[in-house]
Amino acid sequence: MTVPIKCNKKLILRSSNRVFGWLHRALMKLAEENEIGEDSSVAVFLEKTDQDLRGPGGVTADVADHFKTKKNTLFFAYLVEEAIKREKEYLLKIEGAFEGVNKFHQELLNYAEELE
Repeated sequence: MTVPIKCNKKLILRSSNRVFGWLHRALMKLAEENEIGEDSSVAVFLEKTDQDLRGPGGVTADVADHFKTKKNTLFFAYLVEEAIKREKEYLLKIEGAFEGVNKFHQELLNYAEELE
């Protein structure tokens, strides 16, 4: 099964449950380290995309539904970038994972540039 993440209905990430689970756990850890409040857009997005709550195949989201400002989107992109940096070796072991998550990061930056 795969996890599709969209932005304004455009697919920006399609990853295996394994890779998305890794990304989600890394983002949860970074959110905790950065003391993200439970009501922040990052926290709400992470709750919506939690495979432990939704089950394999139950996760789908559109980042545009959660990140409405350039500042919030850039912060989320920063968290994704930090997750990639911390776990690059792991991602490189899984075919296409590193490229897919990097593309997701770039799409977040592109989306942020569209916002004011």
